Amino acid sequence: MLKPTHIRLLFLGFLSLSASSSFALVPEWNVYRDVFLDGGCPRIIKELGSIKVTSPGPHGDFWSKSMLLVGKCLLKEQQPVKAKKFFLLSSKGAYPDAALYHLTQANLEAGEKSKALENIAQLLKEPKHEFYLARVHTLLRENFISEDEKEMLFRFLSKQRENPKLLLKDAVLHQIFMTQSDKMHQPVAKELRLLGWMYPEDVESAKMAHKAIWPTDFQDLSHDQIKLRVRKLQKLNLHQYLGNHLPILAEGRDAKLRRWL
Repeated sequence: MLKPTHIRLLFLGFLSLSASSSFALVPEWNVYRDVFLDGGCPRIIKELGSIKVTSPGPHGDFWSKSMLLVGKCLLKEQQPVKAKKFFLLSSKGAYPDAALYHLTQANLEAGEKSKALENIAQLLKEPKHEFYLARVHTLLRENFISEDEKEMLFRFLSKQRENPKLLLKDAVLHQIFMTQSDKMHQPVAKELRLLGWMYPEDVESAKMAHKAIWPTDFQDLSHDQIKLRVRKLQKLNLHQYLGNHLPILAEGRDAKLRRWL
């Protein structure tokens, strides 16, 4: 009986030569997952990086994960340009969302910020994009720092018309968006202006958003919008700030909302 090591070598040898046969012996994926977790990137790059197949084929799941894992290892070894090749291949396979996220990382590490934004736009169209939202927020916050980069980011955020809330619920991204819109004299719809007020992330962003809210927007707030802010502040454990804030929210509101507050 073939040992697991022999099976893996047979499979890798087969993939390096041909994509046509369906008789390859597919190794257990957890073998390479464990190698990766143990820091065995040189082995992964050597063994999985030698696969010559450039499309999913009959063993698409293993192939997709292999291309993804090689790319992640190359990123770890600070080779983003080489990593991009494998993420692009993996994006054709079973996990395009994961491939696009890591391709974005490679773009940013290679200094390709415009291309990174293109790939984020593509990722947001994937069915499983919500799994990556928090990490995408972090990538954007950490990699678009200069004024030129913030202007680039503003133009990108302005194009996310299908569901702008995906990115603008992040307090820092919303602040960048609003600041740039003021600088560029670009009008912002009320629905987007209020996102920063409804979704603060700490006491500073809560105070800043309330200070910046238009008086007319504040007067027109719905019960649901006010309740959303209150629940967000409670979730953040900003009880002292909320205690001082509630009378402001209650002023001029109807009896039903005042009782809720």
